[in-house]
Amino acid sequence: MVQDGKTDGARGADAAGAKERPWEMRIWSGITAGAWWRILARNRFAVSPSRIGMAAILVLISGLNSLLWLMQTIFLGRRIARTQLVEDPVFVLGHWRSGTTLLHELLAADPRHAFANTYASFAPNHFLLTGRLFPKLLRLLLPSMRPMDNMPIGWDYPQEDEWAMCNMGLPSPYLTLVFPGRRSSKNISICARFRPRRLKNGRLPFGGFSAA
Repeated sequence: MVQDGKTDGARGADAAGAKERPWEMRIWSGITAGAWWRILARNRFAVSPSRIGMAAILVLISGLNSLLWLMQTIFLGRRIARTQLVEDPVFVLGHWRSGTTLLHELLAADPRHAFANTYASFAPNHFLLTGRLFPKLLRLLLPSMRPMDNMPIGWDYPQEDEWAMCNMGLPSPYLTLVFPGRRSSKNISICARFRPRRLKNGRLPFGGFSAA
């Protein structure tokens, strides 16, 4: 988070032994510069003094993500655009802590299914370009266990696409964790973008990520 104040989940993580480590990657560390500046503007740049360094680091990281996105678009953009999804996607929807992660991982264990791993969801804007090298370089920056439930996590583990939406700058509940003291409905609702006509024609806001 870039604002002081803890959510109930954060308090629970502290109780479980998770500690604040500035060098560890955040869910939103894969975000592009444009999306990061929009989040700052939407929350009126209400960065707590103790989090100014973290926000500044995100400015630099988001700039790098934008550059890598541009490079991936130049080298692989046409191939991604030509990719057709052979089968309809399967969506797993549910409230937090309701077992959706377990169901997702069971589905991912089926060799007939493809899935986005943690790195693809963390870096949806350039994972095809950087997926072979960056996970090796960043492995020390990812905690080995999830702080909220003490379950294993790794760059090659199945991961929920909500991370990708967050890092693509789309409305996502995870964006509320950046500024926990400023709950905005604009950060939360993705359903408003899923109009029936767009779903029928397959024009999802993250269609490029699905094709990649």
